[in-house]
Amino acid sequence: MINDFEMTLKEKIEENLQTKNPKFNLRSQKLNGTEPELELLKECKHLKSLDLSFNQIQDISFLKSLTQLQNLDLGYNQIQDISFLKALNQLKSLYLDSNQ
Repeated sequence: MINDFEMTLKEKIEENLQTKNPKFNLRSQKLNGTEPELELLKECKHLKSLDLSFNQIQDISFLKSLTQLQNLDLGYNQIQDISFLKALNQLKSLYLDSNQ
């Protein structure tokens, strides 16, 4: 079995799509938000909790289709525009600390 550190971003997202785990942790993955693999994340509409903290993400527009999210951690990134979060009307907790 491949451990979490050896899996590629695409493999992690595909695994989550298969398991339908409502929690997904992409913390400290050195993401900048422009990775083509993040397009797959748009299909994870089952997600309730997503941790994208401690990356280098600037653009979070890829999140707008994840309307079931209740918990979202975007802390310690480089996000300036959060207007895309308006579509996430199920959010109960949102962490945006240490962004620009």
